[in-house]
Amino acid sequence: MRKLILIFCGVFCCLTALHAKDPALYLYQVDALDKVFKDRRYFVDEIDTLAVARGEYATLQVVIKSNREIKGMRAYVESVAGGAGEIEGAQTGWVGYVRAGRKYQPTSKDLLRTPSDYFPDPILTDVEMDMEVNDVQPVWVTVPIARDTEPGLYKGRLVIEGQVDRKKQSWSKDFYVRVFPVTIEETSLLVSNWSAHTSPVTLSYLNGMAPVELYSDLYWELIGVHARMMVSHKQNVLRIFPSWHVLATYDNGKYTFDFSRFDREVELFDAVGETPLKRIEGGHLAWRSGAWDEPFHVEILLPDNEETRKYKGTAAPNKVENGLRRVILPITDPRTKNYLDQYLPALKAHLEEKGWYGRYMQHIADEPTARNAPSYGAISEYVKKHLPGVPVFDAVLTSRELAGTIDVWVPVLDVIHRDWKFYQDLKNRAKKSGFTPA
Repeated sequence: MRKLILIFCGVFCCLTALHAKDPALYLYQVDALDKVFKDRRYFVDEIDTLAVARGEYATLQVVIKSNREIKGMRAYVESVAGGAGEIEGAQTGWVGYVRAGRKYQPTSKDLLRTPSDYFPDPILTDVEMDMEVNDVQPVWVTVPIARDTEPGLYKGRLVIEGQVDRKKQSWSKDFYVRVFPVTIEETSLLVSNWSAHTSPVTLSYLNGMAPVELYSDLYWELIGVHARMMVSHKQNVLRIFPSWHVLATYDNGKYTFDFSRFDREVELFDAVGETPLKRIEGGHLAWRSGAWDEPFHVEILLPDNEETRKYKGTAAPNKVENGLRRVILPITDPRTKNYLDQYLPALKAHLEEKGWYGRYMQHIADEPTARNAPSYGAISEYVKKHLPGVPVFDAVLTSRELAGTIDVWVPVLDVIHRDWKFYQDLKNRAKKSGFTPA
């Protein structure tokens, strides 16, 4: 019996010693474009120097694989330095995960698969992270390279801190950045983002899920949060709905329009960036009247009464304001023409007064099809009459049926594939037109 106890104690001591020597975690550099799934277990340390020009960002992804339970982890860059000096402003964030709630058939040939259906998506910059045993957690590192950075090789150090068995520990991972003697000045790339940042429902997520009153001081404060985040990610085009922000009055068929709230949002975005917005992307003027192929109807303002409450409304957050209701009607309706004949000239005059007319673009309606292309074309023609020189800009699900109605084409991928010759001819004929696959 004594021998068995001695053998057990010996084995226990050996295992304890091995466990003590086993590191609590491993750190792996992986390609920043890799999608690291939580169920992945095998990694290779892909040590590679990050090559960047001045004016760009160096991006690093490091995967943490845990052997122990680790609490309260935080990550930071200790330094990025070389013979030419230091690079400041490096930021870190934990890669978060979102569960995919639906699957499409047929599946794409390039589909990334994971049994859990959890995909890496947000980058969390203001939280600590806990890891279970045999867990995987990527950390994202961004190093801004200023335009006056001296070319050369820089060594950085990522530090991870956390608690193992209630004892604070730290780990580090070195990385290298080579800055080339090439400077990226202002680019011609236009970056937009169709966020729902002006929706009080969306803003409530930044307010502990408490309601946010439209156009309150808190509303504008949170719009500023969105603006700073968007501009920090190089967004230089703002999708904004002047027709939603406008405060209108109506008297016996005559409208007046106050664009102050529209101005405030544009000026807010203009002010937070190094330079003003490149483009002001006017939101859609028309919406589907029914099913996907049904004609587009124009959003207008009419007196709020028993009759107009029966009409189809819109997605605007302020559906009724100042005694006026937002409804959609055909372009052929006299009330639609009366509204557009006053709203569009007022918008044009205001944009010119602010010096924004040359930056303004206008959406008509999203993703027109071959069947509702005639209604789209009629609305586009009306808009072009009142806003000469303003590019019409929309995603499309068809091509030839819309010829002459759009200036900047955004064909979805299967459309550009099917109608490749049409877009090649369009590009060759109209130098000022462009298209972007979506």
